[in-house]
Amino acid sequence: MGTLYTGCTLKTDTETETKTETETEMRRRFKQAATAVTVQHMLSKLATQCFRKCVARPQESLDGREERCIVLCMDRYVDSFNLVARAYGNRLQRELKKSLERESEKQ
Repeated sequence: MGTLYTGCTLKTDTETETKTETETEMRRRFKQAATAVTVQHMLSKLATQCFRKCVARPQESLDGREERCIVLCMDRYVDSFNLVARAYGNRLQRELKKSLERESEKQ
């Protein structure tokens, strides 16, 4: 078993691997939590906007027109969100690719 010298302490390969696995798991959980918060925020905003747009006079139940309006509003909102997210993801990929190309040209 190899050891890795870090500052004033010696760590075995197993300890280093365990720490890396723990950090990876923490990052994964943080990403999941951030995604959940984003989805929760989107749904809250969606409900508020579509309700304001589609329900003129709140009553005990929605009529058919209000239901159709809310469904269409939600569909448009989700489609728009997905379109923006996809475009943003594509842009990030292009920027990363350019950055990596510049780095490889320097070497």
